[in-house]
Amino acid sequence: MIKNTEYTALVLVRRESFYEWLQMAVHQSGEESESTFEGDYGTYLVKGVITPEDVYAFLQSGYREIFENELSQWYDRAFWPHELTPELFLEFFEVQVHRQVYHAG
Repeated sequence: MIKNTEYTALVLVRRESFYEWLQMAVHQSGEESESTFEGDYGTYLVKGVITPEDVYAFLQSGYREIFENELSQWYDRAFWPHELTPELFLEFFEVQVHRQVYHAG
């Protein structure tokens, strides 16, 4: 039986600024990147985030942990931007909010 959950899904869609940073990091690291994993976005399930105000408050307090997790999927800290600010987070990611999250397993 499919059940509704108490969670909201926050999906981080990478913006052009993210891909520009990624190209720079690839160049600086000397490694090759075969894919940008277009369409494979980080999805975070959070409790108690329902309204736009809730989303804003959650991101103000929790953006850094999410930002660090997203960047760590690509490169170590040596290639990260120097300052991980809320403004840079929103330049790198569009945050899509999905409140209809179901457990189907």
